[in-house]
Amino acid sequence: APMYVTDQPKFLNGAVQVETSLPPFELLFAIKQVENDLGRDLSGNSQRYGPRPVDLDILLYDGYDITTSEGTAAETIGENDLQPNALVMHQPSEKLIIPHPRMQEREFVLAPMMDLEMGGDGNEITHPVLNKSMKELL
Repeated sequence: APMYVTDQPKFLNGAVQVETSLPPFELLFAIKQVENDLGRDLSGNSQRYGPRPVDLDILLYDGYDITTSEGTAAETIGENDLQPNALVMHQPSEKLIIPHPRMQEREFVLAPMMDLEMGGDGNEITHPVLNKSMKELL
């Protein structure tokens, strides 16, 4: 069911885990291009949280230690010990925050993320800031 703006048609939610060589900002650009191609109004004139044909988000991103012109990424555990989904990044001028800042309050995000946990290699997906699994957040 919709959150925030509830007077809108029902929609389908899901989560996918992908492997990409794209850094976070390039991935965001590619996602926005897909949304545009599928008819989403990205002009800023549409109602926030309102009806839209598609809404794609980067929820988590595997971690690495790097500072570039794109922003700063930080590991959440010790040096040289990469944790899956551990990238923590906040670049408000670019409108990209990883992990997604509201994912923990949205059951419609956490439930599909739990499906990924159960269908994958059996490892828990841990929120890198809250240090809780998707099951614990749900």
